[in-house]
Amino acid sequence: VLNRKDQTIEHKQFKDLIDYFEPQDVMVLNNTKVFPARLFGNKEKTGARIEVFLLRELNAETRLWDVLVDPARKIRIGNKLYFGEDESLVAEVIDNTT
Repeated sequence: VLNRKDQTIEHKQFKDLIDYFEPQDVMVLNNTKVFPARLFGNKEKTGARIEVFLLRELNAETRLWDVLVDPARKIRIGNKLYFGEDESLVAEVIDNTT
């Protein structure tokens, strides 16, 4: 615990947290979950290993996503990327940005 007034540090346990609350204080818990956003796949023709990081869904109906790709220099518009052991998930690059 950092005491800003005295500029001292105390070592405490989590169970002592309540000792630092005032009657008007509120504690907020965040129980959100991160979706598995990192996919590993292969390029269609060369089989080069590609990592795709999903940033945000742009259109649910067309399953269009904004992503980061590594290595990006190997990806061109029109490339197809295959994911999963049976390669049942396929993505096609339709645009790229710097």
